Amino acid sequence: MRSLIRIAVMLVVSLLTLTLCGGGYASKHAFEEMGLYAVLFGGLPVLGLVTLFHVLDRFFGPYARYPVALIGLFPLLLVIYFKGQGDETYMRVIILSGLAWSAAWLATSRIVSRVPHKERSQVET
Repeated sequence: MRSLIRIAVMLVVSLLTLTLCGGGYASKHAFEEMGLYAVLFGGLPVLGLVTLFHVLDRFFGPYARYPVALIGLFPLLLVIYFKGQGDETYMRVIILSGLAWSAAWLATSRIVSRVPHKERSQVET
């Protein structure tokens, strides 16, 4: 059950991050339009990616959360690659949204990993 909640939370965070990185921060109408496109065209692929990342996290254990969380640094790497040229407000927004995605991934991973699993909680005698 917690896995489904984690996937749902990360889906919402990912779609919001994609909307902000797509330039939807500029005005209310642009945000609504970009949000609509993100949900329509990005919903299923993002759901698949988040589910894949969650399965990898569960399969490889607690240390798999850190390589997946590094994906949130991609907007920062784009700003560094383009040498900070462009709209500074947009650059701040995409960097903060990428870092927020990484923080959400790590937070949801810690919440899910604290739940005792059946195979771990049973005492073998």
